[in-house]
Amino acid sequence: MPGPNGLEVGRTLKAERPEMHIVILTMHNSPALVRQVKAAGFQGYLVKNTGAQELRDVLRCAA
Repeated sequence: MPGPNGLEVGRTLKAERPEMHIVILTMHNSPALVRQVKAAGFQGYLVKNTGAQELRDVLRCAA
């Protein structure tokens, strides 16, 4: 896919607005990506097939 990925966009947003809460929604279930998300200071990480309850829980915690 051309252009920046979600992690890159999130990093740019976080640099411009550090107070912004960011949750990554991805199809990749990768421990390396989880580490990158944590290192970037994002509030959450979800795989696209996550259930509705877990999605609600993560979004509430990130708010």
